[in-house]
Amino acid sequence: MLRFKLDSGVIALILFNMIGEKIRYLRDSKDWTIRELAEKIGLSNAMITNFEKGNSTPKPKILQKLAEVFEV
Repeated sequence: MLRFKLDSGVIALILFNMIGEKIRYLRDSKDWTIRELAEKIGLSNAMITNFEKGNSTPKPKILQKLAEVFEV
C-alpha cells in the first residue's frame, strides 16, 4: 500500500480549488457573469476570479453571502 503525507499547505490548495470550482459551477448554473455575482455580494470582479481560480478563499462572512445568493 502506497502512503504519503500531505502537509497543511497542500491541503489548503486542494480546498481552495474545490471551493473555487463550486463557486464557478454555481455561478454558471445561474448564468451569471463574474461581474453579476460580484455586484450581488458586494465584491470586486478580481476577488471572484481569485476565488474561482483557487488563488484565495472566501472568509466565512463571504461564504454566507454566497450561500444566500446561490440559495444553498
